[in-house]
Amino acid sequence: MSLSNGVRRTVFSDFCLKRCNRNRALAWFVYFSAVVFLVHFAKGTSAAELIMFESRGCEYCALWNEEIGEIYAETKTGETVPLRRVQMEEKLSEEWRNIKSIRYSPTFVVLEDGREIGRITGYPGEAFFWGYLDEIVAKFNGR
Repeated sequence: MSLSNGVRRTVFSDFCLKRCNRNRALAWFVYFSAVVFLVHFAKGTSAAELIMFESRGCEYCALWNEEIGEIYAETKTGETVPLRRVQMEEKLSEEWRNIKSIRYSPTFVVLEDGREIGRITGYPGEAFFWGYLDEIVAKFNGR
């Protein structure tokens, strides 16, 4: 069966034409889209972040970038604890006043609501990095 403009009728279109007016159908669509959007992004929302303190010319920073840097954001940990990079030569932001001194690069600090949860000093290799970071994230998730 076709509508006047030649569009094929479906069960959904029959329902909308008989039971709803266009405004009500649009309102329901917007409502459910908003719910789906909020549920999707609420799961990924985190008050934690991973701060990478790095310096120019740092060999271990370059190695981390090569082995992990490009894929970090795509990992589950990267979604839970997003990465922010900071050059050690720059003056630290006031939001990081609770972080104890950073002396070596790279240093990775996990913050939750501005409070340090854990840190990894140096880059001991890919396997050790993920192991250490998983331990820190487990502390964060265990609360």
